[in-house]
Amino acid sequence: MGVVKPALAVPLVPGFFQYFFGPLDPKFFILYHVRVVPHWHVANAVGAALARTTCEVVLFADTEQQFATAVGENFSQKVNKYFSKKDAVKLALDRLEASWIETTWSDSLSSSQGDIPSVVLQNQEGMIIERRQQLVEASQESIFNSFTSLGGDQGWLYMNWAWRIRGFIDRLVGGVGLRRGRRHPSELRVGDSLDFWRVEAVKEPQLLRLRAEMKVPGRAWLQYEVQPQDEQHSILVQSAYFAPKGLFGLLYWYLLYPIHSLIFSGLIREIARRATHPKIKYGMHTKAV
Repeated sequence: MGVVKPALAVPLVPGFFQYFFGPLDPKFFILYHVRVVPHWHVANAVGAALARTTCEVVLFADTEQQFATAVGENFSQKVNKYFSKKDAVKLALDRLEASWIETTWSDSLSSSQGDIPSVVLQNQEGMIIERRQQLVEASQESIFNSFTSLGGDQGWLYMNWAWRIRGFIDRLVGGVGLRRGRRHPSELRVGDSLDFWRVEAVKEPQLLRLRAEMKVPGRAWLQYEVQPQDEQHSILVQSAYFAPKGLFGLLYWYLLYPIHSLIFSGLIREIARRATHPKIKYGMHTKAV
């Protein structure tokens, strides 16, 4: 009667494995029947050749003309004559981060087309996104004018007392608070301060993006977008983005989310109402309908 030998499992390891375990006796590979993936040098070379840069930016800075521009980024910025290589690297890295965030926004917005729920909370590539959408019986221009008039003396339309408390707390911890107001009661342009926000992007009559400058454990944005449906209807999209910094950033978001959810739901509702009834007057403390 013959002896049945058990099947032998032969471990396969990637080619670079041997560099990590170089000091081992070559008999190790023979004794344990370890095999290296064949032709791994060729596979690595092909992979490296086909690999594409995920995100890159080319920045030109002219200190004589005092101008910096990023090719293909539709970005330009005034600089002073002391603008250094270190400053250029920092600015380029900021642009890279902005490009990554733009990609995240674009991907998340494109995935939300079709039958859209009124509110979506998701975590995408480390960015927490809370999006609310509402069909509004108003033109694209009317809705755009409604959300670009937020802040300043006009206030934030819903639970304005909570915004003021947040501004007060921000000042206590060294932030800017709400004291900056806004440059113009109804017009915004890139770079404007808006209470404790900064206007990062504005495209009339469809988009407004605000970057938070209050003290938070991470980075935050608030974005509004209008998607016209017909002459009398548009979809208003309100998106809150938060890139938490560490565990404290995550705790901050989820512990405060109940109150943030309440504020955001009321805010988009009031923006839609004002777009539908543009003659409604709002103030810092009261509104009369």
